[in-house]
Amino acid sequence: MHHRGQVYWGILSVTVLLLWASSLALWGQANLPDLAVKEVRISPPDLEEGDSAQVRTVIVNQGRGDALGPFDILVELNGREIGYRSVFELKAQQTVELRIPWRAVAGEHRVTVYVDTPFGRVREANESNNTGTLAFKVAPPSAVRALTLDTVKVFTRALDESGQALKFQLTDNVFSSIDNANRAIQASAAALREAPTELQFVRSFFAPAWLSAQTQSRQADDIAALFSTLSDSLVRIGGTLSIGNFEGVLENAQVFRKNFADLASRQIEVTPFQPLTPALEQFDRVILLATELRNLLRGAQGRPQLEVAMELFTAFTKFGELLRLSAQRILTQAQEQRARFSDGDGQPLGTVYIAGKPLLIEIPGAHQLSLELYTASASPTLVHTHYGPGPSLQWNGTNGEAAPLPPGVYLYRLLGQTDAGVICVELGRLRVSQGNDTGEDE
Repeated sequence: MHHRGQVYWGILSVTVLLLWASSLALWGQANLPDLAVKEVRISPPDLEEGDSAQVRTVIVNQGRGDALGPFDILVELNGREIGYRSVFELKAQQTVELRIPWRAVAGEHRVTVYVDTPFGRVREANESNNTGTLAFKVAPPSAVRALTLDTVKVFTRALDESGQALKFQLTDNVFSSIDNANRAIQASAAALREAPTELQFVRSFFAPAWLSAQTQSRQADDIAALFSTLSDSLVRIGGTLSIGNFEGVLENAQVFRKNFADLASRQIEVTPFQPLTPALEQFDRVILLATELRNLLRGAQGRPQLEVAMELFTAFTKFGELLRLSAQRILTQAQEQRARFSDGDGQPLGTVYIAGKPLLIEIPGAHQLSLELYTASASPTLVHTHYGPGPSLQWNGTNGEAAPLPPGVYLYRLLGQTDAGVICVELGRLRVSQGNDTGEDE
C-alpha cells in the first residue's frame, strides 16, 4: 500500500510539473513578439508605363512582446531586390513602413516582402506570417490620359479607404471596443494622409509651371490640404478617445465636422463633392451620441452607458460606410463627365493616336469646344488651338499649317460650355504617333 501511494503521488507530481511547464510555455509564447507583413501595395495603384510610383509595405508587431533584437526587411520586385532595411526595435502593436520609389514598367509584376528572414533572429509567437506578396499589372501608355479624372480618383480612393478602415469589432467590453475604435480611427487617418502624396505622383508628368496656372490645380491643392487637416483631426479624436477624454473627443470632432463640411462644398472643375452630404449628416449623429455618452460619464441620468457606447460605435462604422458610398458617387460623376476621344470609326482611342488620322472629341453635355495643345516640357508652349461648335470637335492631328504634329506627348486643355453657361475644363496628355495602324513609329 505504501508502495502504491508513492507511485500515485509520483504520477501526480509529474502531471503537475508537466501542466506547470506547459502553462509556462504557453505564457511565454503568448508574450512573444509576432512580426507580420501587414500590407503590401503600389501607390498609386492604376499605373501606366513610365508613371512615378512607390512600392510600399507595412510591417507590424502584432504580438504582446517587444521585438528587441535586430531584424531585416527585404523587398523584391519580380525576384530582384529593390529595398532593404534593418530594424533594431519594434514594440508591441507598433508598425514600420518602407516606401521605395519605382518607375512603372508595363506588364505583370509581383512584389514579395520578407521580414526577419533569412536569419530568423527574432523568436516569435508565429513564424508563418513573415512573408507578403502582391501581384499587379501596369498598363502600356494610353493615347489619352486625363489628369482631371486621375485627380478625382486620388481623393475618392483615399475617402473609400478611410471609410473601409472604420469597420471595427464591437465587444461587450467598452474598453476593448474603445481600443478597437482607436486603431480603426488611426488607420482611417492614415488613408486620408496619403492623398497629397498620391496627388503629386499623378501630377509628376505635368510641368509645375503649367499646372500652377490652372484653376483645377489650385482646387486640388486646397482639397489636399483639407485631407491633411481631416487626418490630423482623426488622429486627435482617436488619441483622446483612447484615454477616455470625451471632452477632447467632442472638441476634435467639431473641428473634423467643420472641415468635412468644407470638403463637401468643394469641387474639381465640374465634379462636386456634394455627395458627401449623407456622410456629413451621419457624423452629426456621431457627435450627438458622443455628447450623450460624455454627459452620462459625468453623472447625468439617462440610458445605460454601455448601450450608448455601442450605439456610438455603430454610428461611427455607419459613417464609414456612407463615406465609401459618397466616394463612389463622386467618382462615377467624374467618369461620366470625362471627355471622350474616338477614332474615325467612332471607337475609343486605345494606346495609339496617329497624327493625320481623324480624331473625334466630345465633352458630354457641352458645346463651343476648344482644344489647346502644349509641349510637354519644363516650360510648356502652346503649339495648336482647335475650335468647334460642338457637341463634338473633329480634328486630324495637324497644326495650324496643316502638317501632322511631330510624334511625342503633348499636354492638352479641353474647354466646353454647357447650356447653363458652365465652363467645363479637362486637363490631360495626348500621345501622338506617326506610322501604321499598329502605332509603330516611322
